[in-house]
Amino acid sequence: MSSEIEGTRISIPTEEPRGRCDNIIYDRILSFRYSIRSYLAEFFGTLIFVFFGTGSVAAVTFQPDLRPVGWLLISFGFGFGIAMGIYVSIGISGGHVNPAVTIASAIFRKFPIFHVPFYILSQLLGGICGAALTYFIYMQKFTPYDGGTRKTTGTKSTAGIFATYPDSENTNIVSFFTEVILTTVFLFCIQGFVNTKIPQTTSYTPLAVGLLILVISISFGTMTGFSLNPARDLGPRLFTLMAGWGTNPFTAFSYYFWIPVVGPILGAILGIFLYDCFIIPT
Repeated sequence: MSSEIEGTRISIPTEEPRGRCDNIIYDRILSFRYSIRSYLAEFFGTLIFVFFGTGSVAAVTFQPDLRPVGWLLISFGFGFGIAMGIYVSIGISGGHVNPAVTIASAIFRKFPIFHVPFYILSQLLGGICGAALTYFIYMQKFTPYDGGTRKTTGTKSTAGIFATYPDSENTNIVSFFTEVILTTVFLFCIQGFVNTKIPQTTSYTPLAVGLLILVISISFGTMTGFSLNPARDLGPRLFTLMAGWGTNPFTAFSYYFWIPVVGPILGAILGIFLYDCFIIPT
């Protein structure tokens, strides 16, 4: 906007530049949010999965009446929890919600290497936050149950609400290969759900993955707690480190903590490798 005063043209500022500036900032915010939306999808997908899964364990732990069918309820909690997490994220990020899936996809499915560390970080943060939400909801139940001592093993232990721990009769080598085998089967089956050459399978992928988790849990879950997913285990385990359990979740069972991380990664790689070797869709 301008005006003429005694032959001199004087510019008078208006609100338009400020409006354009606001629009630029808003557009940049939108652009940044769009650029990280796949990471946000992985974060929230993993959060939802861990939230429902650990919540089911907490419910069984603090409600004695549920214990006769406790493992079945936990299996359903994690099974349908993963289904909901995948439904939230699959359209944006592919619905990995699992570092083992991300790493195996980078090796065999041309998933961009650049995204791998950011996916894994998002998944771990989602696992931590999902565990934190469960703890917040059940916070007033812990002290009456364990007397104020946050235990990792033994009677009245509560660390198992968040992370996985093996059957006390297992050796770590048996637990390790159990995680490898179960995750191999898990990823092998998933390839049939997500194979783009079989389009009729893709619409029910999240539910199918949830049912797969359910049957693995019911069949073999008591052996190791069926991690199958480093974010599902390491994220909540890190939360227990910060929330009062100390280092015990990492030292218990002869430093078992690495097994639910490394085992699923190797199993995921092996599962996709075997599928590609032996299942050849027409």
